[in-house]
Amino acid sequence: MTIIIDSDDYAASGIETLFFPGGEPHAKAPLLKNEDVLLYLKLRTWNDVGLAMCVMDALLRQPEVSVDSFIPYFPGARQDRTDGTAPLTDGLMSLILTRNVMTPYVFDVHNPNRCGLGSNNFMPKDLPLPQRPDVDFVIAPDKGAVERAEQFRETFCPNAELMLATKRRDPHTGHLSHYTVEKLPRFGKCLVVDDICDGGGTFILLAQAIEEQFENSCKPPLELFVSHGIFSKGLDTLCQYYTHIYTTDSFHKHEDGDKLVTTYSLAPLLEKIQNA
Repeated sequence: MTIIIDSDDYAASGIETLFFPGGEPHAKAPLLKNEDVLLYLKLRTWNDVGLAMCVMDALLRQPEVSVDSFIPYFPGARQDRTDGTAPLTDGLMSLILTRNVMTPYVFDVHNPNRCGLGSNNFMPKDLPLPQRPDVDFVIAPDKGAVERAEQFRETFCPNAELMLATKRRDPHTGHLSHYTVEKLPRFGKCLVVDDICDGGGTFILLAQAIEEQFENSCKPPLELFVSHGIFSKGLDTLCQYYTHIYTTDSFHKHEDGDKLVTTYSLAPLLEKIQNA
């Protein structure tokens, strides 16, 4: 029987966590014998990362304990390029968070090949999400999202066509300078599919580009699905363009007032990991 340790409630597993006055994280785990442990780590802040490292090390130091990990949102996964003057943060996180762990699992990691986690990378298609026959167009926001959007379309939106958008991003500032979307052949419901929504600027520009195609007529209904909803600038502006937003609890904590946001649980993936 696998013991699942949820980082949102370490105390439920008998793990004590604290921060010393200097800010250093610390953890003390109970003594385990002949146990298989799955660390379910929701890493939203650097404090979360620090505590996870301590808990992981405390468990790995016990000789009769095997440790796997499920890290749905893999921190630093977007920082996967360098011009020689910046760190490869995804590599640093891989080194820290997968060291000596038997099998690390992730969910829709930004660049699975860079992190070396491609074979253990769950995707939205692996979740029991509802079918969406009402969607006419699934839109990939850029070339990097095409495979993800196509998988989503094939699995959940059988009647939809796949459309592609393109953008230009300044590698130094991160600012988008241009956005174009394939012309929609007709009016219909659009679902934009991507892995991460941080501030939401990309998706606002995309929505504006779609609306421009229908400038003098009724604008098509837009919805957004992102695997990892950070929403660092809130949801107010996004919800001016998108009638509904779907995400998972990899990062987003659903609040009762989020009537325009549906948050899917990743708990079903824990059973798949245990079976594996």
